Amino acid sequence: MTSPFGNSSEGVSITLKQALASILKTDAWPAGFKQFYICRSSEILCTRNWTYLDMAGLEQIERDTAAAEREANGTLDQGTGSNDTVAATADVDADSAEWPSPQYPANFSFYRYLGAQGWPREFLPASSGNDECGGGYYFNYHPRPLALDVAVVENASAIPVAMVDIVGSRSEQQGLRQAEALDPSAPQAPLSQPGATIAPQGRLVIPLRIVFADPVPEWRTPRRIGEAQAMYQKLRSKPPQSIATVRIGNLRPQTTVRKKFASFAAPELPDVRDILFGPEIRLRGLMIKAPLSLNGSSFDLLTLIDNDLEHYEEPDIIQLTQPTPGGSCPILYSLVDGEWISHGKVIHTANGAGNVQTSIVPVDPRARRFRIAEEEPELATIKRVSLALTLKDGRRIILDPAPLSNGKPAQDVRVPAYSRMKLEFVVPPEHATTEITGSEVVVSGFYERYSKVAGR
Repeated sequence: MTSPFGNSSEGVSITLKQALASILKTDAWPAGFKQFYICRSSEILCTRNWTYLDMAGLEQIERDTAAAEREANGTLDQGTGSNDTVAATADVDADSAEWPSPQYPANFSFYRYLGAQGWPREFLPASSGNDECGGGYYFNYHPRPLALDVAVVENASAIPVAMVDIVGSRSEQQGLRQAEALDPSAPQAPLSQPGATIAPQGRLVIPLRIVFADPVPEWRTPRRIGEAQAMYQKLRSKPPQSIATVRIGNLRPQTTVRKKFASFAAPELPDVRDILFGPEIRLRGLMIKAPLSLNGSSFDLLTLIDNDLEHYEEPDIIQLTQPTPGGSCPILYSLVDGEWISHGKVIHTANGAGNVQTSIVPVDPRARRFRIAEEEPELATIKRVSLALTLKDGRRIILDPAPLSNGKPAQDVRVPAYSRMKLEFVVPPEHATTEITGSEVVVSGFYERYSKVAGR
């Protein structure tokens, strides 16, 4: 019923300092990591390394991640004049009332609460990746989607039905644990739950258990698994002690990664089993107050047959919180009819000061307010933003944005991680909205990932 993490396939960014050093500086993959393969074009870049995080390691991961972000800011702030460095002083401020801070501190606090009475080994997987926008290696953890399993009792009759109690068994365990199959032979009894009256054609929802589901379902498709197996066969055909190499990064200095073919293991996937938290009800029946006495009893016992016990209906997801778009590069938003609309990534190949790029994004002709948001650990420099309008008569006009809230022009603006640049354009009165047939936002600039700076 709920999924507060947004089920992002790209996970949440963290720094694993020791694992990153192993990837960049040794001829083997990080100790304790397993492998999975997502393509066949490059032995190294097609490899995803993954492991399970344990509760004891969360504190160290937090320290590594915070230190990498501080180091990145410090390196970017040195201003050596090379293409590898840009001034890190922010021209815009994070709005703590509206804008999410990095996810990992809040999530890790939540995980410590969940794991206080036990931590299943496979609860939280983390994996390596390669920056799709031209940088180096990064790491993500994959939060398990949180769901609430329920039973829905429907009164299909034309009269109210009084439900006195539910029948089944109950687990009083409080901590995280692996989900177990239901045991039809387990003793069943009334559970002393509050009763309720269900109106004709009405429904009653009974919460049963809190479930943390599969964190990486997109890895398990037949195509992905077939690709991984084919890549592994290709790797096995190489001499085990020979070396695979690849140069990563589109900046200077580039890094050469070297791996022995013997270090590539057979593809494995994280465990698919669900993880439960808190009490669990195993529903086997209902006690209903009958409209007439039957055999001297004023109660009817309605039981579920064994075939009903595993019945599962995929529900419509009720999203409680808006997911953060995954991936790197700044995100452009426009405000239309009071709603912020995402237009996706801009300047997504502009990784580094020497790679300034211009993105042209069609938007609603009515839009006048925009945001360029940094939703990943990276620093963007927005050189210029303009609004290009096409009029009915074919003419085009180019508008510059109004000054920022600090009075500075909206040019060469530095937008650090988890901050946004707010823009507003004023259209001359002679160009009424009805005269505008097309509108495009033109964004020029570049960005640099913190993880890449920390890796250097």
